[in-house]
Amino acid sequence: MVLTINDIRNISAKMSEALKIDYTNFNTSFLRRRLLYSFDKMLVHKASEIDAVLADKQKTDALLYHMLVAGTEMFRDPGFWRSLNKQLSSRKGTQIRIWLPELTNCYELYSLVIFLEANGYDAIITVNSSSQKVIDEVKSLQIPIATDELNRSNFERTEFNTNYSDYVEINEEKTQTTLRYGMLNKVTFKNRWFMNELPGKYDLIIMRNVLLAYNKPLHERAVGVLVGSLDSKGLLALGIKELPLLKTTMFSAIDATESIYGRMN
Repeated sequence: MVLTINDIRNISAKMSEALKIDYTNFNTSFLRRRLLYSFDKMLVHKASEIDAVLADKQKTDALLYHMLVAGTEMFRDPGFWRSLNKQLSSRKGTQIRIWLPELTNCYELYSLVIFLEANGYDAIITVNSSSQKVIDEVKSLQIPIATDELNRSNFERTEFNTNYSDYVEINEEKTQTTLRYGMLNKVTFKNRWFMNELPGKYDLIIMRNVLLAYNKPLHERAVGVLVGSLDSKGLLALGIKELPLLKTTMFSAIDATESIYGRMN
């Protein structure tokens, strides 16, 4: 299947109107890759079929799910988690408000709740995802067994002095790994694109490797939402490659190597 620039513009305009997500301001190369991937998974063979997809709730849900880039491992970039622990250490004993604006899979959230328990933090977490299917999968507590060895290796490199096995369970057949029951008790899920969310106030916002999908106008709007939702002493965590995208007049680097920033006040 081939998607022309006109195809992408037409599809993104229709998706934006139907789904209330501004795909018209997503990066064109990102859109092409994700649309081709999504259409392949959904057995969509022509660009003109987008109208039928958007008219069918089941197909629409599938499209929203496949448009998100899934992760591959827990505790990716162990240095990030070590640094985050250092930056949050002074907040032990107080409840930390955390926001994940766009959840794409289980890995980031599961890593976060394990991180919090392993290091003795009290936190309430708000999670947004444009895909209800992603939320349902995360609530199932299931972790792909194929990632188990890598997850354990990454966790050891975080140097938290606890055991990965304290937080996950493996069935007797060793075919399924699950997050320990109750680990998501302080997580609130919202099936809504974060740009349509009313601003809150958070002590920590984690949004790694999402901004790369946006073009400049949408990126600037997204950064504005993040600034408005971050407490004056809050922390913002982005992906390593997103460092050049930050407006330095809005944020100051707390740990530039691990892409952890504070709000300029």
